[in-house]
This record gives sequence, structure tokens and C-alpha cells, in this order.
Amino acid sequence: MTEDINNTPSKFHVNWARAIIVSLIIVLAAVLLWFASDVNSLYRQGVVRPAISRAGRKMHTKPTISADQIQSWMTFRYIDYVFNLPSAYLPTNLNISDPKYLNSTLEEYAEKNNIKDTIFVQSVRDSVKVYKGGNP
Repeated sequence: MTEDINNTPSKFHVNWARAIIVSLIIVLAAVLLWFASDVNSLYRQGVVRPAISRAGRKMHTKPTISADQIQSWMTFRYIDYVFNLPSAYLPTNLNISDPKYLNSTLEEYAEKNNIKDTIFVQSVRDSVKVYKGGNP
């Protein structure tokens, strides 16, 4: 290594270090531009959507089902939500006194209370039909 008397690097070494740093910055900028254009291309194709933006999201809609489509795997909370039932409607019509009933499925509730699940599901269907103005 060639150094002058003051133990400082020569101009050649300083220029060489600057050239390496500038080259690395140029390569980094090129990689970032490539990455940004690749993500932009994926975004335009609809493959990628930004997580923080709500602009590309679809509005959540309630499922549309009829009372006859109520199944034993559905929870009371789900049935209240889908059919827009008042919170006290099903407990009143079905004589439910368990405060934790909302998160249980119809099948779980029927099993816990020794009711045949098909009969209980049908009674829930009939209650929902009555609320919606139909005949059970």
C-alpha cells in the first residue's frame, strides 16, 4: 500500500473507495427500481393488493340464505346476524336460558339439552320464518 509520510491513504485509494461506494449505491438504486416496478406490475394485474389501503377491498355483505337453509353447524350469533334478529328473539321463542348460548352451534345446544338436533334445528327455522313474516 502506498501511503505518504503522514500515514494517510493516497489519492488512488480514496478515489477507489469512492468509486466502490458510488457503484454500490447505483446497484442498490437499480435493484429498488426493479423491485418497485415488479410490485407495480403485480398490483396492476390484481395479484397484489396493499394491506393498508381500503380502496381495493370489497364491502362485506351478509350472506343471503332462507330460513330453510339453517343448518345445525350454525351458531346462534350467526343466525342472529344473517337474519338481522333482535338479540332476545331466539332465546324468548325457544325458551333458552343459557347466557352462553350465542357462541354454541345449534347441534351443541341441542345435545347439551337432550333435544334431538333435527327437531331443534326445525324449531329454529320455524322461529326465523315467523319473524320474517312467513309461515312455519
